[in-house]
Amino acid sequence: MPAPSRKLLPFLGVGLALVIALAVGAMWMGRGTTTPDGGASAASGASADASTSGADFGPSGDQAASAAPPAPPAAPVSADGVSEQSAVQGVLERTSQALAQPNPDQDMTAVLAGDALDQHLALAAQYQAEGMRVSGHPKIVSSEVLEKDGARVTVLACVDSSGVTVTDDAGQSVGDPSAPTRSRMLFTLEQTGGTWKLVHETFPEEADC
Repeated sequence: MPAPSRKLLPFLGVGLALVIALAVGAMWMGRGTTTPDGGASAASGASADASTSGADFGPSGDQAASAAPPAPPAAPVSADGVSEQSAVQGVLERTSQALAQPNPDQDMTAVLAGDALDQHLALAAQYQAEGMRVSGHPKIVSSEVLEKDGARVTVLACVDSSGVTVTDDAGQSVGDPSAPTRSRMLFTLEQTGGTWKLVHETFPEEADC
């Protein structure tokens, strides 16, 4: 499917991305974008500097630093004696941790499936490309089960994003201090193989909580 636009992406992602939309607020929309030509020019300049330095250092220090080990797969959220609220909390914590060092190649299939997985991977790719990082994780303040249908359950939860910080490639927070930090969200979970997975999420008509 086509990649979501930059302006829409914070509002389309897995539950955490919806929470990030609250944490980032209007300042996200005001961030500039780098044109493909500009990016290529910067890369060419860096290559030229490296090739004309005349020094033989062997493998570049920058290259060694960037060669990070592959991110481990996300740990599953057990369905054995775990409530729906705890399952949603577990998924949010794992996606937060993944976006601390975003990598679209990280295996998130233990906790995400369907739309939720696709949207998380799109967000991870954008964050990796732009040097964005997430610290902290949202917390479930309250929740209720609205519907159960076989292995699927729909949970309405009030999510507090006050503990979430999003920074840009310069390490500067892109959050809007005046943005709301709580919102209701609808999460669709599915039990499969003895674990919970998030498959879909959205805002309800009345999102304040």
